This record gives sequence, C-alpha cells and structure tokens, in this order.
Amino acid sequence: MYFDMADWFFKHNDRERALLILTSIADLELENASLFRLLGYRLKEYKEYALETYVCQKVIKWRPMEPQSYRDYALALSYAALKDFGRAREYADRVKGDENSTVGANVRASLLICEGRYAEALEVARRALAMGEATSNESEMRNSLHILYYAYKYSGDTARALDAFERFSEKGQRLTDESFERQVNVAQVRFDTLLKEERLAASEKQNSLYRRGLLIIGCAFLVAAALLALVVSYYRKIRKAHRALVQKSQQWAREPIALPSASAGRDDTGRRVLVEKLDELMSREKPYLRPDLTIVEVAGALDINRTYLSDAVNRVLGNSFTTYLNELRVRDAVNLISDPSYDQYTVDGLARMSGFANRKTFHNAFVRTTGLTPSEFRRNRATPPAPILAPAPVPARPKH
Repeated sequence: MYFDMADWFFKHNDRERALLILTSIADLELENASLFRLLGYRLKEYKEYALETYVCQKVIKWRPMEPQSYRDYALALSYAALKDFGRAREYADRVKGDENSTVGANVRASLLICEGRYAEALEVARRALAMGEATSNESEMRNSLHILYYAYKYSGDTARALDAFERFSEKGQRLTDESFERQVNVAQVRFDTLLKEERLAASEKQNSLYRRGLLIIGCAFLVAAALLALVVSYYRKIRKAHRALVQKSQQWAREPIALPSASAGRDDTGRRVLVEKLDELMSREKPYLRPDLTIVEVAGALDINRTYLSDAVNRVLGNSFTTYLNELRVRDAVNLISDPSYDQYTVDGLARMSGFANRKTFHNAFVRTTGLTPSEFRRNRATPPAPILAPAPVPARPKH
C-alpha cells in the first residue's frame, strides 16, 4: 500500500510527498529485510541513491551472514550509481563466488551497467538468470530480472524492459509474502510458547494456592480438633463436678437436720429444746410448704413468743428464721427433682410445690445451698438409692 501511494504521487509530480511516504517505511522499527530490499529497489528507480544506500546498510546489518550477500550487491550498485566505482568494486569483491555463480554474475552485470556496457551486461544477466532458475534461487533470480530491466531500459528495448520488470515485481511480491508468512509462523510459535508458559505458570500458581489452601484447612482442622478436645475435656470435668454436687446434695436432703454442738461457756439448753420442737413440727406437719407462712404463725403453734423463737433459731442454727425455712424447702425441692416421676413439672411448678413464693427466691436459695441451678441439678442427677416419698399435703393455716 505504501509503494502504491508513493507511485501515485510520483506520477502526479509530487516527489516530496512520495519520498515522505517511502522514508516513513524506513522509520518503522521492523527488522523485515525483504520489505527493505523492495524499498531500496524503489528508491533506486526514483534515483534516490543516498537513501537507497542507507536502506541497504540496514539490510546488511540485519543479515550479515546471508550466503547470497545481495545486500553488498545492492550497496555496490548504489555506489556505482553515485560514480564511486572504486568503492562499488570493493563491496562487489566481498560477495562470495565468481562470475560462474549466480551471485557473482549478478554483481558483474550490475557493474557493467554502471560502466555503460549494456550489451555485455545483458549477456551476463541472462546467464545469471539461467543459473538462478536451474538452482531455484528465487532471490538471485529476482536480482537478475532487476538487472535485465535496467540493461534493456538503457539499451532502448522498452518492451523487454517492461516484461523483465513485471517478472521482477511478481517474484518480489512472492518473496515478500513468503517472508511475511515465515515471520507470522515464527510469531505464532513464539505466541504459542508464551501462551503455554503462561498457562503453566497459571497452573503452578493455582496448584500452589490449592496446596496452601489445603494446608490452611488442615491447620484450621487441627486447631478446631484441639479446641473441641479441650471443650469436651472441660465439659466432662464440669459434668463430673456437677454430678458430685448432685450426689452430695441428695445425701444431704435425705439426712435429718442435725443441730450444731452447744457452744462452750453458753447455756443454750432452753433454746436448743425449742429448736428441736420446731424441727419436730416442721417434719410432722410441713408448714414450710406454704409460701405465706410467717414466724408469728409458727410461734403461735409452739405457744411461745415470736421474738424468743427468732432468737433461738439464730443462736442455735446460726441462721435467720427465713433462711431456716428456705433450707427446708430446698431439701424438699432436691428430693422432688431427684425423682423422675416429677420430670413433667417445670421449675416454677417445683418452686411452688416446695413452698417458695416465686421463682427468683427459689433459684437463689437453691444455688446458695447446692451450688447448682435447678435445671443443672436435673441434667446431672443420679437415681437416688432409696425411694423418696412425695411431700405431705400443704396444711391449712392455723386459726388464731
């Protein structure tokens, strides 16, 4: 496309713009020797020998070891066209081979054209073309046609010059296509290699992440297992301790209330006798099962003064009368909760059956006495060794 545009501007006498288009190809950072060779030939046709020399030098730089060495030949032609025959022969001598080879014959023919010996140049160029066709050397065949074009043109044989130029252009296009195809294939191989490497790297990264994920999951599982083991161990210890408290409380609830020993140096005989009568009353009639029982009613039942009863309980048992009643109620509650036949009752129901006025008072007294809540006691209970009798009916309030 660049060449066609340049040709159009040259045909319309806009040489400056045509050269701008051609030199823009040289400015491209493409190491495409075939493309630059075509550019050099086109610059030679437009007699821009200095620019052609620059382009041919770049081709030499890219392909210094190519057997045909037609870069040197192109540069030799450039210097010959500039009438620098000494330097042209210098570069011609660097081309491997002699006049019996295609490369050598083409160099010899090009120098003959530069010296104006067109008839000899035609003969040598035809021989070079025949050798190129015999060896299927497309590059040198194209060079031979290019030389024939100039030899016919300067000899005045326009028809044959045009025929040689058409064949020269056709082979140049084919070489360019083949070169481009080779470059595309190389690029495709490089792309496939890079793609494969990227896929391998991505796969390795994914495998690394997968292994790291497995390691993290494994560590998390071990930590979770360790924590679970600690929780289970702690739970077992707590449960064992709770069961010990339950057994201790059940044993305590089955035993009768024992009065503490008399204090030395104090005469509490009368008070101890009163407390024993109080215990007998509570064991026989169980008035403590009434939530509204008062000390006044109990004192009346024992036919004593309220204050004296309160003082006797405090001195002998070391507790207030209310605490004494709640302890009796907790004993009954422990027996009820220990009996599976009372499992259908709620905590509130057991509190009322044991003589407590409300759930909060029952809960606080039960925890203070047994060390467990009623629900914890039920979960950790053991079957009592002996049947536990149901509590006696709640007696009626005494009338005064």
